Amino acid sequence: MQKKGLKYLLISLVVIIWGLIVFRVAQGMGRDDALPLPVQQIVVLKPVDIQDTFSLMVDYPDPFKGQSDSIVEDPDEKGGGHNNRSGMPNTQPGLSSAFQGPPVPAFNPADLKYIGFIGTVNTKRKIAIITYKGTEYSVKEKDKVDLLKVLKIDPAFMIVSFKGDRQTINIER
Repeated sequence: MQKKGLKYLLISLVVIIWGLIVFRVAQGMGRDDALPLPVQQIVVLKPVDIQDTFSLMVDYPDPFKGQSDSIVEDPDEKGGGHNNRSGMPNTQPGLSSAFQGPPVPAFNPADLKYIGFIGTVNTKRKIAIITYKGTEYSVKEKDKVDLLKVLKIDPAFMIVSFKGDRQTINIER
């Protein structure tokens, strides 16, 4: 009998606890008393006119300012005025000779070493392991490393092209 009484006591406690939980949830959802939002003042910011402090240091007009703001020299005044690569008149003398672009490197065969071959002679998938300028690469035919293009890979040699010039590189043993 004692077990039966304990059982009814525990069931009634569970019902009371769940009843309180449901009551609190229902009471919390039923509130329509929203908290008042704080009143914020709207501040109008005035735009500030700031002058740009940059200057264009190349020999073409600023594309954002339009043609009317650019200064174009008279070609007859300086003896031609078309001594830059684009054929456009110089807007700032002396800068066209300084702006030559990056120098094009020359190919040095000592920078390239063919150190390994992966694959069989009969397969179409041939991979060469090379070292170019101290960095190791795994390349296949028609891959490019900088300006260097791999044209053909053979177990004994490989043919590369540097700006159209073909070089044959033998494998190092």
